[in-house]
Amino acid sequence: MANPAFEKAWGSHQSQAFSFMEKVCAIGPRFMGSDGEREVREFIRGQFQAQGLHDLKAEEMEYLGYRCDSVVLSVTAPESFSIPCEGIGLSALTPEGGVEASVVYAGDGAREDYDDMARTGRSCIGRIVLADAFKSYQAVPLAEENRAVGFIMGTRLEEEAVRVGVTNLSGLPGRVPAVAVTSSQSRKLQSLADGGALRARIEVRGAYESRKSEFLFGDAPGTEAPEEVVYVLSHFDSHGLGPHAADNASGTGALLDFAGFFSGRRARRTVRFLALPAEEFGFLGAREYVSRHREEMGRAKAVVNLDAFICAAPGGTTINVTEDTRDLVERVVTEQEIPVAEWACPPNPYSDHHEFYKAGVPVAWLYELDDYYHTVLDRPENLAGDRFDKNLKAVARIIWELADTW
Repeated sequence: MANPAFEKAWGSHQSQAFSFMEKVCAIGPRFMGSDGEREVREFIRGQFQAQGLHDLKAEEMEYLGYRCDSVVLSVTAPESFSIPCEGIGLSALTPEGGVEASVVYAGDGAREDYDDMARTGRSCIGRIVLADAFKSYQAVPLAEENRAVGFIMGTRLEEEAVRVGVTNLSGLPGRVPAVAVTSSQSRKLQSLADGGALRARIEVRGAYESRKSEFLFGDAPGTEAPEEVVYVLSHFDSHGLGPHAADNASGTGALLDFAGFFSGRRARRTVRFLALPAEEFGFLGAREYVSRHREEMGRAKAVVNLDAFICAAPGGTTINVTEDTRDLVERVVTEQEIPVAEWACPPNPYSDHHEFYKAGVPVAWLYELDDYYHTVLDRPENLAGDRFDKNLKAVARIIWELADTW
């Protein structure tokens, strides 16, 4: 059943979400500890004020920062040459000269690939693993588990682009050095590895050091039950190499747009808008917020995560819910005609909402992923513009109903 009050309010709303997203992208990469991360934080602070949120706060947090000074990938046998590469965040650092070993190809770097290797007698022990992985934070720990000494991440992209990421979601250094290469470089290395004679050297130089950031939040106070809170989250950090429009300038743009929408149209419950750092390092900002604000969690009615709610490729949206939010979200998604790729209940644990979920807070999270994930090709002009407004409206209505009628 349609929600006439929401339809009327949204119909008169002049959305700035796409414009905000473009401004965030124009800042460039927002890797933790970079100038871009500090600049986007100040942009959000100013927009929270401009959008009329109440009780604006910024809380400082400390985290283990990663600085990559240089990465080197060299083939040492059957011939000698260098391969251009990029570092993967939270990589183990190497001594000067790096780590040299034979290289074994592990397909997509999934558990099934390692099982297949074991059945055919191919060992990773003491070797460097090459894999065309999609999510480094899943692939590198599997290589470590199989006692590899290094990791090279390729892609299956048609375009010449590197997919970056982190070695794990703990916020701590990985156990092996890890680098990323393009699809053509991966194919070249794979052909040599299949011959059984490939040896390579990985060198990662840099430092781990204590750093500080902030999470920012402000409220659209509730009219009847202001003590009850619906959280709306977005992380503002990114990896290096590009603007990372889908992940997660899109979520930050939506967060700022919704801040203006809900501050001007008060709901029954309070809606708190929370801009978080260090999601890409393992949800560190969300973890710190929940830890410090544990007493609020008993009054939290729901959390809506704005992380990668749009992408470039055609296809459906993954809908993450808990049992208590599923009926509401399913009704809204159906009425708004959102194509669904998958329902995840309980929700996938790979973003900031997970820290709230562990504290017992009901979850709603719509996200999309495509082959441009964590690459320089994740740009505004590559997003599916026809779905941007549709997904934006669906998420706005979910927040509206959670805060006003649920």
